[in-house]
Amino acid sequence: MSESLPKRGSMAMLDKVLELRKALPAKVRPRTAENKPGALIDFRGIAKEYFIVGDLHANLHNFKCILETDDIENKLDQDKAILILVGDVIHDDRTGYLTEMEPSLELLELVLECMVRWPQNFIFLQGNHDTFNHLLVKSGIKQAKYFDEFLVAHRGEEYRNKVEELFNTLPLFIMADAFLCVHAGPVRGGCTRDHLIEIRRYETDAFQLMWNRINTIGSLANNKEYTEDDINKTKELLGVDPDIYFIVGHNPLYNLGGDESVWFNIMGAKNYIIIYSSVQETCPIIKFSKNSYEHELIHVDLKIQKSRFFLGDIY
Repeated sequence: MSESLPKRGSMAMLDKVLELRKALPAKVRPRTAENKPGALIDFRGIAKEYFIVGDLHANLHNFKCILETDDIENKLDQDKAILILVGDVIHDDRTGYLTEMEPSLELLELVLECMVRWPQNFIFLQGNHDTFNHLLVKSGIKQAKYFDEFLVAHRGEEYRNKVEELFNTLPLFIMADAFLCVHAGPVRGGCTRDHLIEIRRYETDAFQLMWNRINTIGSLANNKEYTEDDINKTKELLGVDPDIYFIVGHNPLYNLGGDESVWFNIMGAKNYIIIYSSVQETCPIIKFSKNSYEHELIHVDLKIQKSRFFLGDIY
């Protein structure tokens, strides 16, 4: 491990991550009225390559292979690229594995290390699973409660509390020249840039960014769904090109196809993409080259045999 990085799993590493919350300048991560980092990241005007990764759900192997893909690790080192995780880093979502929390901790701590190594180029959006809220349930399993207890048992209560602080201050929405990106979807009826900066003050709206799903049956959308109209209204209120890409994770739609774990233009929403990167058999990345307004779909080579340890990896 690089001597400049604190030890993985240490309080020093977590303290460094929390310290670096203001590493992005206010132009990129605008401050709230209380001078805290807001929930919006604004990368417009920053000409780098962008790599967007869907939900990982504790899949450590996929993440390691992602960093080996298209020379991403070196591009991050050289300040040539930005890597975005759309949320749901923790909690294995496979049947039979929902209570196994060690992979969640391993991946989370590798992600924390990446946040320290690349504070301006590695962005972790909060998803609905990146929480200790015991109301979060998957197939009847209280995964947030399981992870809460596991983290206290293996790292201690102080460490757990600082992880919760981190979760609650992660960004929720990204604007870039070629795309908008959020874990789940837009606020119903859209919202402005200023509202996105302050959105953690509005619990219902922040909830929608992490939980809402696209309405796929064409009925009147309920309060936990959004439609193409909500996407278009968001673009209008943000003052961006109506053809800009809108990229989310959260909601894999295997009943509608998507064998590659990526879905395009569901319900006719133009340039709307759902990406999911946790499946063991396929791991997509959306790439935008420097100064490009068109995306490229990359599939990670999941059979990569690493010839060296990544960041002192011992897992």
